Amino acid sequence: QCEDIPQIPNGKVIKTGTFIGSTANFSCDTRYQLRGKQSITCTGDGWSHYPPICY
Repeated sequence: QCEDIPQIPNGKVIKTGTFIGSTANFSCDTRYQLRGKQSITCTGDGWSHYPPICY
């Protein structure tokens, strides 16, 4: 199981859960750009990547 991911500033996250195999998909508000991975997956070692930022 992975840690819960909080909402990101100037964007949103949609999670399927926090168990292995779950995904978290990110999008940014209008006029903001995503820096990082748009989708990350829960693995046995935690999330596959850090959550992105919207700038």
